[in-house]
Amino acid sequence: MAKKTAKKRVSAKQQAINDAYKKERSRVLSFINRAEKRGYNFQKNIVPKVPKQKKEGSIRNLQKLTKEYLYSKATYHGEASYGEEISAEEGRRLERSLRSKRAAETRKKKKEAERKFWTSTDGTKTPVTDEPVLAFTEAVDEIVDKLREIITTMDVYYYTNAKGKRARRKPEAAEIADSALNEIIATLDAVIEEAGLAIIRTLPKELQDQYTPAEVGKNKVGSVLSKNWENIERWLGHIQYDSDGGTVMASARSIINVLNDAIDNGFGLSESAMRSFDDLDDMMDYDY
Repeated sequence: MAKKTAKKRVSAKQQAINDAYKKERSRVLSFINRAEKRGYNFQKNIVPKVPKQKKEGSIRNLQKLTKEYLYSKATYHGEASYGEEISAEEGRRLERSLRSKRAAETRKKKKEAERKFWTSTDGTKTPVTDEPVLAFTEAVDEIVDKLREIITTMDVYYYTNAKGKRARRKPEAAEIADSALNEIIATLDAVIEEAGLAIIRTLPKELQDQYTPAEVGKNKVGSVLSKNWENIERWLGHIQYDSDGGTVMASARSIINVLNDAIDNGFGLSESAMRSFDDLDDMMDYDY
């Protein structure tokens, strides 16, 4: 009987290179995947093939694939151009214009909500709570909607390989990722409800019936997400691409812990949550 060839042990240095390469490649592929859903088309083979022996130069090649460089090699045919194919640069300009228009509408709604919330029937200012969370509901709702959209449209069973073709992910990791996403969505819904109820309980009884836990809780959860979005992007990347089930589940648990902070912490809005979110789509480009 032939002897089995012993698997060559990977050195600590090579393992570090492999991990760094994997992280950079995940960042690039995640960005391209997210941009494609917004209507961008990238040149074929823009991402180098995975080398048999990964070196530091392999990592540098991926690091050169910045967001600006990738956009320079793309075209756009999304919502902002009504499906017409144009340059990516023009597409980004139109997207910014569309976001600005939506942000203006959001600010208008926020201002009207603030007026209704703070002004009593006799015209005097009557604060309902120390922190007017309800007045700014519209400001951060989009973050919750965007997270829900990312999760519900994420394909964890297939990914785009270096040749631009769809490849099947390891079944075990894919099933764990699918289960993890379902758990995140369930937690998101539960936390929104609980956070909303906690806020409504602070209101006078005559006002409590005017709001639902879902609408006010969504704002609180959005503010927490906005403060942790950079980490959430990274964890979502692990869930979508990582082949290790333990890493996938740990990433899901990290996101769930962030969501639970909406219940454990106070009810004030973060600075980032108070912005108009003109750059919301850029913030959520999946650039991890």
